[in-house]
Amino acid sequence: MQYFHGTASKRSTRRKNHTGAFQVSWSLEESPLFSLLPPEIRSKVFAFVLSDYEDTNSLYHIDTCYSRPSYFAPRKTSTELLRTCRAIYRETWFLPFILTEQTHWISAPDRAPPNYNSWNSITKLKRLLPEIARQLNQDKVEIESLHVFAQMYRVEDGGLAQLLHTSGLHPRRLTLTIRHTDWWLWENDEPLRFEADWINRVQTGMSPSMQEFRLELESLERKKDQIDAIAQHIAENWFFKKLDGNVLYADVSGKCHEVSRWTGTSTWHNKRWTRDENAAGQLDYYILTITFINQFCQPILCVLQSCALRTFTIQS
Repeated sequence: MQYFHGTASKRSTRRKNHTGAFQVSWSLEESPLFSLLPPEIRSKVFAFVLSDYEDTNSLYHIDTCYSRPSYFAPRKTSTELLRTCRAIYRETWFLPFILTEQTHWISAPDRAPPNYNSWNSITKLKRLLPEIARQLNQDKVEIESLHVFAQMYRVEDGGLAQLLHTSGLHPRRLTLTIRHTDWWLWENDEPLRFEADWINRVQTGMSPSMQEFRLELESLERKKDQIDAIAQHIAENWFFKKLDGNVLYADVSGKCHEVSRWTGTSTWHNKRWTRDENAAGQLDYYILTITFINQFCQPILCVLQSCALRTFTIQS
């Protein structure tokens, strides 16, 4: 790592660079970041600057199921801030990894971006998580967000549970997105259904650090009523017990559910799905997000709700 214009000295100094010209290194007292801002405000500034964003210079092909809002391109982090001075580097070197939304696709290879490799991504996590914890002198390191796009059959066969059991993985927020093309037999326009048997395995990998679990259910706009009914059943009957005994519950009233819509291409794998088009070459999508938040486990309620975990299918 190369550093520029900044040391922990108390006064400015002049020194020659590789061209022979003089450079000035200013003291920390002369930087508003350190002289005026309290640490808690400064950390928010650093977090904002080091948050990841879409790299619009490398857009995904539009006719794919992984090109979607917030993911029309690979996400990246600008790390120029880390090269400004040693003091900033000391405070922020770990933030790009901690703040970046760790995104994984648990699906067939053609459902994920071409640069994504599941084995490589998980291997990288296993290597970096303990190393960052060691350098921070902590038992563990918590990442801000883990986002999983998964085909339903991969959720049900344990793919999500396997990811959550990754050694050292402690996300504060988990988002599971089921896309229109991830549902069982979507090609045949079958009624939507969501099994619940996978929950028990997933719970055994839920770190105490997890404060929020977001379940995003996406389908076509014309299947809105099916999504709404499934979401209501899930909110009323599903819960997620973490390893520390605390439980994530949803808002049963549905008032906290989030609804969003977007319009995308009707072509995927060179096949145009005219059956589902609302306009030439376009599909209207409907997304409902159920948020489960951290609450202390009430044993009796847990037993009662365990009896309600079952398959739920919308009949057309």
